Amino acid sequence: MRLSAKLAIGLTCALLSTAAVTAHAQIDSGTRPAASTEADRAKRVQLAQQLIEVDGTIDQVNQVRAGMMPVLEQAMRQEDSFRQLPAADQTKLLELLDDEFQNNLVPQILALIPDYYADSMTTEQLQATVTAFQTPALKAYVSAHAHMSDALQGRAGDAAQACARRAVQRFIAWKQAKST
Repeated sequence: MRLSAKLAIGLTCALLSTAAVTAHAQIDSGTRPAASTEADRAKRVQLAQQLIEVDGTIDQVNQVRAGMMPVLEQAMRQEDSFRQLPAADQTKLLELLDDEFQNNLVPQILALIPDYYADSMTTEQLQATVTAFQTPALKAYVSAHAHMSDALQGRAGDAAQACARRAVQRFIAWKQAKST
């Protein structure tokens, strides 16, 4: 189905973008690990997996997925082909889509992130970062960061609505000025 492919690509891009931003923000991009043995790389991948377990990445990717589902549903409901389906079929399709994202897409994305870290950081950097994220201060940061998007979502929505109202008012004024 054309719609599902477009939506899946969009969600994939959003999730990968979020993961990449998270990874980029945590990595000194000027430092790359030297050529290493497979055992060295395996150790870095293992440390990187530990890192995403303590740095909030897993929760963040899951939050993006959960946040995308209402947007995705709204976009699908705008498509004639979706609206022509019986309500029970629409519900089932959305359930299956969420299940696919949760059980297939998210794990695939989360599998990519440790490889990225392993290729971008040295063993020492990864170990130091994992250790840092296990401190009380960074645990508190991760907890606060995990809840930040929920806490700010309403405020950001209100601000977006206010911006939209102002844009419409400015557009109306522009149209009136243009017609006089």
